[in-house]
Amino acid sequence: MQSPRPTFARVTLGELLDGKVDPGLLRDRIAIVGSSAISLKDYFQTPFSSAALPYLTGSELQAHHASQLVRLAPALPAVVLDEIAWWLGALVAKEGGLTNRIALTLLRPAAVASGPVTAVGRFADVTPVDRRRTFWRTRSALLAADGTLLATAAIVFRAGADYSERQMAFFRARTDPAIFERMFPNHAG
Repeated sequence: MQSPRPTFARVTLGELLDGKVDPGLLRDRIAIVGSSAISLKDYFQTPFSSAALPYLTGSELQAHHASQLVRLAPALPAVVLDEIAWWLGALVAKEGGLTNRIALTLLRPAAVASGPVTAVGRFADVTPVDRRRTFWRTRSALLAADGTLLATAAIVFRAGADYSERQMAFFRARTDPAIFERMFPNHAG
């Protein structure tokens, strides 16, 4: 998060108002407006803080967050659909597990959803892949707010008590007991 040189271009409000900033510097960019005045106490220590760079300003922190979101945006469909697949598989198998084979189709790879997206999947579409019912194929989709189909996925979920042993304590601690019992009856109690 911090380096000896500023990570992001910085301009002062005075430079901007006086016309001293090249418009190309801001064209098609995200601009974070903030202050670097220490008296405002909008600064944070980070794991990279040092005597030479003791803090990160709030606007720099916001710039790092925005940078990460922009960088990770292309991965969003895969991450969201993988999460949906995990829950579909876990709730049908009633066990923890992991996803292992992912077939993702980006129907509109260049499209950026301008509003909320909805991830969908149906329990009826979760089918066993093997006779032991260890592997389950799930199908899911990602829709834009207007219903436009953005991506689809077919993901195989591997259920197993060995995974449940590690995962159930986490879910049990964060879920109402009656709901947890309905979700994972083999691990309630």
